[in-house]
Amino acid sequence: MPEIGNTLEYADLKRILPQAYPFLMLDRVVDYKKNEYLTAVKNITVNEWPVTGCNENISTFPEVLLIEAAAQAALVFCNIDKTEQESQSVQYYIGRTKAEFFSSVFIGDQIRISILTGKIMNQSGYVSGCVFVEEQKIAEIDLFLSILRKNEAKNA
Repeated sequence: MPEIGNTLEYADLKRILPQAYPFLMLDRVVDYKKNEYLTAVKNITVNEWPVTGCNENISTFPEVLLIEAAAQAALVFCNIDKTEQESQSVQYYIGRTKAEFFSSVFIGDQIRISILTGKIMNQSGYVSGCVFVEEQKIAEIDLFLSILRKNEAKNA
């Protein structure tokens, strides 16, 4: 069980991430340790915009949105201790992404996204992530980030 203070609720995620509903792909962060790891969850429901109005026989969640959820978890990981103003002064661009999927995610699943530190430098970095449903590994995702700070953009 995570210690009190090692969780982030939906309102905290809205403060950290630039995405808004319905493109905010995380429900909460259940555990983290600064500069080491972060674990976030997302509940896949029948009301998700990617599956509503689709063929009733399709019950899988798109893999590209699992990559987006992992990217958002990586952004939270990078900004977990920054103020809202500091978070807004940095722009992150997802560069090359390496993703390998082992199984599908279905409506009714709760996914757990684990982000492990890679290397975050001044202008770039990478993180590794895994997506789980219960204890089954669904995907491994490596994300390469480019970091642009607004004060650096003015000087460039």
